[in-house]
Amino acid sequence: SEVVEEETLQPTTTTPDNNGAESRSTERLSDADEIEAAMSTLTRPSAQLHIQNLITKLRKEGKALQRVAASNAASNASTTQSA
Repeated sequence: SEVVEEETLQPTTTTPDNNGAESRSTERLSDADEIEAAMSTLTRPSAQLHIQNLITKLRKEGKALQRVAASNAASNASTTQSA
């Protein structure tokens, strides 16, 4: 069997409109939904557990990226107002 290293969440660069963090968030959450839909075809409990862990990881990263985007948007809004 092949061992695959998990990709770590890379630090994000901020953009004025936060499209980067928001699009990565949407991508991870959409991936989690699609993988979860495909999980019904698995018959091995251990495979289901691995996939469920991946889904949980993707959703956690997606929510974290949403918080980053919201924080950046709030920061940009306050910077724009004080300028």
